[in-house]
Amino acid sequence: PELRSRAGCAVIERRRASASRIGNAPSKPVSSENIAVSGWREIAAWRPARPSPDTQDDFHGSDTDWRWETDSALRLTFVTLDAGPKHGFDAFALLGQPLTAMFSLDTGVDGALPILDSLARRRSMTAQPARLRSSGRAVTLTANVRHDAAGDFAGFVGAARMVVEDAPPPAASTETLSTTFTSGLDKALRVPLARIVANADSINAQADGPVQGDYADYAADIASAGRHLLELVDDLVDLQAVERSDFALLPEPIDLADVARRAAGLLSVRAANAGVTITRPALDVRVPALGDFRRVLQVLVNLVGNAVRYSPRGAQVIVTVTRTQTHAVVVVADKGKGVAPEDQVRIFEKFERVDPSEAGGNGLGLYIARR
Repeated sequence: PELRSRAGCAVIERRRASASRIGNAPSKPVSSENIAVSGWREIAAWRPARPSPDTQDDFHGSDTDWRWETDSALRLTFVTLDAGPKHGFDAFALLGQPLTAMFSLDTGVDGALPILDSLARRRSMTAQPARLRSSGRAVTLTANVRHDAAGDFAGFVGAARMVVEDAPPPAASTETLSTTFTSGLDKALRVPLARIVANADSINAQADGPVQGDYADYAADIASAGRHLLELVDDLVDLQAVERSDFALLPEPIDLADVARRAAGLLSVRAANAGVTITRPALDVRVPALGDFRRVLQVLVNLVGNAVRYSPRGAQVIVTVTRTQTHAVVVVADKGKGVAPEDQVRIFEKFERVDPSEAGGNGLGLYIARR
């Protein structure tokens, strides 16, 4: 018998020996076989001697990635060895295994399996879609039918060609921050920054005794920077919240005029330090609405805060609240330099500012407000 391989075959001899005695006691003849490799000779992969009309379209000269052969039971008898490392399978381990151990067969565009038609008609198989079980990559199988001496089906002599699949479009990046990151940032920075701001304010106010004027100014700068960082931490936490897929508002009956007055009150100290006056709705004004109280307050604090930040000293920020037939409306008006029409869309994007070189926020407030 011969053991076929890609390069050649081993010629194996069987040697038989027999014995009729074990020691001095007679016994039945015992037969044993010794197998020895007595030589090696090169052979080529099987090719049909006289191709039938059904196999004239010989695929062996086409652009294929590797070859394979099966016996009549569709067990693999030959696989190109160097294809294994290249495409992620063990060629030796597959020998003797069913063809489906290497490939998972798919239906064609007509919903049929070309391999079944080939087996039924004893004709060449073309364009059988399949996938490598080792990697899931798509391949196309082509094969000629192999016949034995009696003309019966003896297997396939086939080839595989890798299919270049279209790369899936890159997933849209949401650029969201993880909850772990923002919660860790909040815990790690909020308390230290609050202490820095408090101590800097105490030095600037000279609460513990007089200090040099330039030192007091330095302390004021430190407190301002600390507040800016605290605002950034707050915005990052809010950013993570509003960009979550399960983010939802909790609408409830609110008084929009009351919310506007609260927002103005929260910013009164900052406005006084900037020399800006905030005019808020009168106490007797009521504008009922339906909204998420916390988020509406957050939006108004952001808008009023921007107005105070970019208003010149001595200016006035006016907050008014009205109601139409379908909506409650709040307007924050200021005397700042304004926003050019070409920038009015851009400033609502993440980390966008009209002039990044100008002292101000971090470019997240309007983005969060719009979300």
